[in-house]
Amino acid sequence: MGASAADPLPHVHSESDDEDTEQGDDASVDVAAQVRVRKAFLKHYASGADSRSRLLDSAADTLRALAQAIPRTCPGCGVSAVFRGKRCSVTIVTWEQPVIAEIPVGWCTTCKQGCNLLPVQADCVSDSNSGWDLDRAHSGKNVLWWHQSVLQMYDILSFRTRHLSADAFCDAMMNSWERNGISRPSSVSATTLRQRMREALLLYMDCQNVIEDYPEDTITDWPRGALNSCPCCGDSVTCAAMAVDADAGPAGGAMAAGVAAAAAVAGETVVGARAGPSGSGGVAGVDVAGAGPAGGAMATATVAMLGAAAVASAWLLTACSPEGSGPGPSCLHSVHFDACFKLNLLAFRGYAAQYTQLARRRFFLPNTLIQQVLADGTASQQIGATHCSNFNADKVLAAESRKNLITAVGAVLCRHGMLLRLMNLFGGERHAYATTAALSLLSAGTAVQFWWYDIACRWGKSYTKWLGRQAPELQQLGAGLRPLIPPWHRYAHSLACQKAFGHASVGGVGQGTGEPAEIFNSVIGPHGGVTQYMSPANREAHLERVCRLYCRDVLEDMPMRLWRMRERAKAVLSSARQRVDDLEAALAKEMSCEVEEVRQRLQQPAMEPVAGTGAGAGAGTAAAAAAAAAAGTGVGAGAGTGEGMGEGTAAGAGTGEGTAAGAGTGAGTDTGTGVSVSAAEYARCRLAIMKLQREDALDDSSDAVRLGLLFPGADAVPVWQRPVLIRSIKEQAAELEHKHGYDPVAWGPGSVLMQAALAALAESELAKLCDEVEDAVSDVVALGYVVKKLAGRRHQQQLAVKEERRARESVARLWGDLVSWSKVPRATSEELRSGLSAAGAMGKALKKQAFPWVPRHGRLGVPKLEARWRRAQEEIVRCTEELELITKESTCAVNYYTHRARLLTQAQCGVEERSSRGRLLGLHLAACNRMRGKIDVLCTVEAVND
Repeated sequence: MGASAADPLPHVHSESDDEDTEQGDDASVDVAAQVRVRKAFLKHYASGADSRSRLLDSAADTLRALAQAIPRTCPGCGVSAVFRGKRCSVTIVTWEQPVIAEIPVGWCTTCKQGCNLLPVQADCVSDSNSGWDLDRAHSGKNVLWWHQSVLQMYDILSFRTRHLSADAFCDAMMNSWERNGISRPSSVSATTLRQRMREALLLYMDCQNVIEDYPEDTITDWPRGALNSCPCCGDSVTCAAMAVDADAGPAGGAMAAGVAAAAAVAGETVVGARAGPSGSGGVAGVDVAGAGPAGGAMATATVAMLGAAAVASAWLLTACSPEGSGPGPSCLHSVHFDACFKLNLLAFRGYAAQYTQLARRRFFLPNTLIQQVLADGTASQQIGATHCSNFNADKVLAAESRKNLITAVGAVLCRHGMLLRLMNLFGGERHAYATTAALSLLSAGTAVQFWWYDIACRWGKSYTKWLGRQAPELQQLGAGLRPLIPPWHRYAHSLACQKAFGHASVGGVGQGTGEPAEIFNSVIGPHGGVTQYMSPANREAHLERVCRLYCRDVLEDMPMRLWRMRERAKAVLSSARQRVDDLEAALAKEMSCEVEEVRQRLQQPAMEPVAGTGAGAGAGTAAAAAAAAAAGTGVGAGAGTGEGMGEGTAAGAGTGEGTAAGAGTGAGTDTGTGVSVSAAEYARCRLAIMKLQREDALDDSSDAVRLGLLFPGADAVPVWQRPVLIRSIKEQAAELEHKHGYDPVAWGPGSVLMQAALAALAESELAKLCDEVEDAVSDVVALGYVVKKLAGRRHQQQLAVKEERRARESVARLWGDLVSWSKVPRATSEELRSGLSAAGAMGKALKKQAFPWVPRHGRLGVPKLEARWRRAQEEIVRCTEELELITKESTCAVNYYTHRARLLTQAQCGVEERSSRGRLLGLHLAACNRMRGKIDVLCTVEAVND
């Protein structure tokens, strides 16, 4: 158990450790010694509860126990002649009392090696080099050994209380000694106790992490890393493989192709990641490709330092990190991303963003990768204006980082709440951070179907631009990602943004799982009160540990979580079906017919909008764009909702590239009045040119149509900018004349051709405006419902009130355009013209959704009830998807634990049950069997209920 000068035990630096230690040792000293420390820790940890259940009560009992543990023979040469020389004073720190023991120091006279007692043999961890090698302790210098019960207590309490610092814990421990009548020994200094505890705690947490990752490090075929940690999402071997329908919306085909490319991408990124001995119970070799560019050099150096005899233990030093853990599952259904600004780090002198990160990390991405993506402009391109409200989460200025070295921590979680990635944010919230997280998943060969983010409406556009500049394999894998807004944050966005990026009408998404990222922030965020004062490395170690404990709780609760999700989906499904029945009965009563007849008519496809191929689509021409740009109104030329929805999503999540179809759209089709679309568009251009060339007012009282109706925003163009607009419209008119042979002379203001084309144009515009009015009225009704639901959230309610006011103003504007176009001769019937101009017509449409025309979706003529029926039907579809998804995830979880139990059983073959390896494998096998049993019960109950 001892060590010679050429093979010493590890040096653990402590600010209070002022022994004269040898500083000229080779770097291999720490590497080789760290292996033995971890091995010793594992051996005694796996030896059962014998030592851990024994609490140190008195110095006499401690001396007797330690004296029995001192080796009688030299572990180096096997000779029993051991000379016991000096005695070393060791203080064992426990919660009840500090125990001071005089431990004899052994020295072999044959091989000249120390035969000293290790702290782990007394269930302790040392905080200094002299504590691990008592022969190096000077006379009169006291050595501190920290009992594992103390470190374990702090480990658990710091996670559960969320704000317990090492200072407070040490103060409480000394208060406990004082209240029990035990005076603090002179060997324990109140000012240095916390620093010395931190060193021991870091080593204890490191060893605990090694124990938890033991199968990942020692079994070759075991899926590694946090990406493979969720049993319901699956891993690289037993992936849930959720069926992706290529016909299920615009993103279906891209997602199916991306999942197919996952294996190829994963194969390229993790080549050689497991270059070690294989077989049942084999030990994985050093991670070569996993540690980035320096991985190969590190592996070569490690093997050279340890030597051939230590290669079997090289897994203890494997640089286990997110970038080197190997491939993840081929596809994740949902990923949630958010930033927690409570987990900041103050910028103290000497701290830098390029600090040395832990070699063994499970969650934190390398800071170098984050800095590279930030420096690369492709992840921070300008996205332009969107249709979202003034939700400026992505515009937080970096000025807030003046006092912080690290502003926040970004977290990536699956839909079940398992943590996948952590990353440091060195400034305000930026699109590049979420893009870095997505890149980390894609690099592991994991495609993502739905990405939930607070600012998904804006980040989606940035992600699309970034993805377009990546390698073809990465583009194919990431093309199926669809950004969505989490339910709790949707009211901070505009209504158009909610409709475009909400999940209620998205196929395949299920019900959604709430806000896993916000739940994570609420649990881990309070630790920022402690971690903001730590050094960067200590902070990272602390957060890694508490995140492991958080994931352990989530994993233990996974069966009950699935059960709650399933029961909630069943309850919502039952409620939605009941609402459908009630609405169908109400519609039958309203229409004075049978329910079956109502059901049949409701299930018929809705009528398509008429304006999609009509001349009204020409409002998005280049001339309209020039008018809008000159007037500064931002309307026309595709500046509507289409741009934000279409370009803002990664895989066709939007509804189009804008409403600007131009004059070329359907030029040979008919408007329904015998006049072609091109003729109606030519009439628009001729009338606009005539109005713009007037020297006095643009619009005359005798004009059938005002300029602002022909080209939105054109009537607000200043006089000095009119020539640009006139030139643009003339170019469009000349193109139509050349293509269709129109004679400008024959198209005078009062000509038959002009009157017929103007009537056709008005009819098409009326059809388009009717559709827009219906949508705007539906928005007003929906926002009124939202205002009532937000009664307890005043800030969000005020935002909804503003949105409702804007929606009402939009209805009034559109209604005015309807009335103006209806005055064009032969554009519509007299009945509709009078209905639009009647007093209270718009108010009736807003209150009762009763329109003077047959609504576009009006199957039965009761729009409000029909809209509620459609929403209930969408809810039924989402709940059905959720139940199917939970069933697949439960089956995946069973396969997940079955596969791991099989690997552990194979690894136990030929291993002595009472050995360290046998006990550790047995602990993990028992945990797998326990979790598999819980999932089996869940599946059995589901089968019985069905």
